[in-house]
Amino acid sequence: MKKPSLIKRFFSFLLKIVVVLVLMVLIAVGSFEGVTYYLTGSLYDLRDLAKQEIEAENPAGTETESETEVNNKNIKCSVLFVENENGTDDYSILSMINTKSGATDFILIPLHVQVTVGGDLLKDIQEKIPEVGSTIDTDDVSRVFGEEKYQMLTRIYENMTGLTIDQYNVLTQKKFVSLLNIVGDVTYQLDSDLSYRDSDKVLHSMEKGEHSLDGEDAMIIMSYHDGSDKQESARLERSAAYLETWLNKLVEQGKGEEFIEKIEKSSDASEGRDYTEEKKIWENINEDGITVRILQGAETNGVFTIDTQKAKLQIATLIKQGEEYNKTSDDGDSVMSEDDDSDTAASSRGYSIELYNAAYVSGLAGEWEDFLEEQGYSISLIDSYQDEGPISQTRIIVSQEGLGQDLLKYFPNADIQTGDIDTGGDIQVYIGTDSTTVGGESGQKYTGEDQEDEEDEDQTDSTQNGDSSGSYSFDTDSE
Repeated sequence: MKKPSLIKRFFSFLLKIVVVLVLMVLIAVGSFEGVTYYLTGSLYDLRDLAKQEIEAENPAGTETESETEVNNKNIKCSVLFVENENGTDDYSILSMINTKSGATDFILIPLHVQVTVGGDLLKDIQEKIPEVGSTIDTDDVSRVFGEEKYQMLTRIYENMTGLTIDQYNVLTQKKFVSLLNIVGDVTYQLDSDLSYRDSDKVLHSMEKGEHSLDGEDAMIIMSYHDGSDKQESARLERSAAYLETWLNKLVEQGKGEEFIEKIEKSSDASEGRDYTEEKKIWENINEDGITVRILQGAETNGVFTIDTQKAKLQIATLIKQGEEYNKTSDDGDSVMSEDDDSDTAASSRGYSIELYNAAYVSGLAGEWEDFLEEQGYSISLIDSYQDEGPISQTRIIVSQEGLGQDLLKYFPNADIQTGDIDTGGDIQVYIGTDSTTVGGESGQKYTGEDQEDEEDEDQTDSTQNGDSSGSYSFDTDSE
């Protein structure tokens, strides 16, 4: 029998190779994980081994990073819970008073919080919710713990902030409205139209612009959810703006002590709740000694995840600032030591600051540049930032830990992050829609008229947080 020619044998061999390769591809597509393990199995084995060792050394709920220490010395903390009439949402305000300086911080805690806990706290939660992991949802705690939910929520807030919180008060929504009414109506600037339904399901609306709010109107503002992805962030920002104005009016009217007495008389309190020190401080406090903040967190579809390290850093910063506040002097003038020590190591003066307009408000970065340069800061660059759309919370990026803290005086709700800056600056400030008031709490509202800078001329009008066209029920946060 005649043997195939050399050429035929070559192509036959080549065909066999092609068939084998095709089969390998089909096997790889059909069983990608198996092929991947065959090629890189030893690497994955090492990773799994390292992961198992880490989990063995750090059980669920424990921190692998170094903990931020919160100094509780001279700090008296309590939580005010406001029971929503629908029985599902309880609004929480953490009060933090420096009993030595008199400085008082109010921290608004988001609804629908997810946070990682561990140790005895997790064990106690698992007694009633056995299936829960180290990441817990405060909604589940509220639903399951019944009458004990406020004690448990207080313990969770302690875990989140690093504070010692041994006291709390619970007000019904009706009594909270009555508390708000002790100062009369409060002027409030609504940034967008708002639609809601009352207890009889009748649709109402509040138009964009200036309003004079009584307690019930204020509760609508502080409860309204617009249905957007950042609806809770927007609600918290409205609440903070209103409460800041309300507290200033309370102090102007000299009703601080009455405020504490009304809470004492109209709320259910934790065992041993003592108001003595608070009454004494509120007799003499002025508006410079009061701040309103929002507990930092990341929101996704109305659910907040709290990074306890960032939250504790925020609390530690507020405590440090509170220590620098001096009580009202005999002549009634407030003395703030932080302005007298403007050139300390923690000061951002002398460092290169870049400003980015991330609020979509024309000319805003230029206005902030003028203001901050008047305060002695060095601005090296202003520009627009449109990569994320308008951001609601101002973001401060610093090249080294400890910088930027003094800028919180002007951007009180800013999130400070340490990161690499490759543009040559030391600090980057991404100005969000929470910082359209140039100068911060004591600044003037920016109007955007006849005030444009070259870098921001392409910016559009301010975009409001979320779509406020959705309807809202006063008894149920959203329909």
